[in-house]
Amino acid sequence: MEKRETAISATLDIIWGASKRIAPNATAGKSKDDVSLDVQKEFLSMWENHSRDGPLAAIGVAATYLLFDIEQRKGDKEHSRAVGALGVRLIDDIWEVIVTTKNIFGWNLTAEPLFTGKPPLQ
Repeated sequence: MEKRETAISATLDIIWGASKRIAPNATAGKSKDDVSLDVQKEFLSMWENHSRDGPLAAIGVAATYLLFDIEQRKGDKEHSRAVGALGVRLIDDIWEVIVTTKNIFGWNLTAEPLFTGKPPLQ
């Protein structure tokens, strides 16, 4: 999405709509303005910060934070480089998940290493 506000609004609509269907009792008497998007905004910032490296780089960075339960350290360049290096190693695994998912819907793609040229992590 081109604009941050559009991405935030779309995410809020998706979360609110899913919440109403999944847990209608929990959403009773509330509105979508009651939904906190703090975590999603943090991931959006990661996406924006890594967008010049391509979409899979941003996904790799976000996945690294989630998989290894790492706290983000704003302004710490050494920390960012280390997380980025791990994120790059996940790109082939991310691509394999994307290819497998698309193949379920008939795309018939192969999951050759996309970025690192090395076999996906095990």
